[in-house]
Amino acid sequence: HGEASGVDWLRSWTSSLDGVVAAALVITLLSGKGASDLWAASRRIEAALLVLALVMVSHLVFTVKVPLVMLLLPVFVWLALRFDMAAMCIALTVVSVTALHHTAAGMGPYAQLKHDPDLMAILVQALLYVAAGGGLVLSSMIERSRHLLAALRLARDELEDRVRLRTAALQDSESKLRANEERFRLAQIGRAH
Repeated sequence: HGEASGVDWLRSWTSSLDGVVAAALVITLLSGKGASDLWAASRRIEAALLVLALVMVSHLVFTVKVPLVMLLLPVFVWLALRFDMAAMCIALTVVSVTALHHTAAGMGPYAQLKHDPDLMAILVQALLYVAAGGGLVLSSMIERSRHLLAALRLARDELEDRVRLRTAALQDSESKLRANEERFRLAQIGRAH
């Protein structure tokens, strides 16, 4: 009885966590951060290829009995490097739906656990949490790097503007100094004669 209540607690806890993760994904998507980046005209072909790769790899990973989950990693890395957090959330939703659908249909690496649906559910959820956690952390770090790089570029541009202004002021001061030196020299010559 103690073992069953432990499994019930774990299933309940992971189900609650599912809701939190889903809510976080929706909030991120609704915040509007970068949603235009995914559908920008210049990136539509790449986005379409990425979605195609994601769907194909997810389908493969969750239909064969061999654990091929690591095949999702290059797709997540591609996505994190080229797109933003909103795109990562969409990808994680696609992978989650695919994993849950295929596992419930008795396919994929966890299907052999049909006799223990609790363990099957917990393993699928654990996989999704690892994928979501890793994908979101990677995407967040890259997004933060992009923001820092943009701030650095802005600071560099401002510094270059200040250097240009100071250089122009210095050149103006130098011109005035030379003019004053020339006047002084001419005044010295005029007194000597």
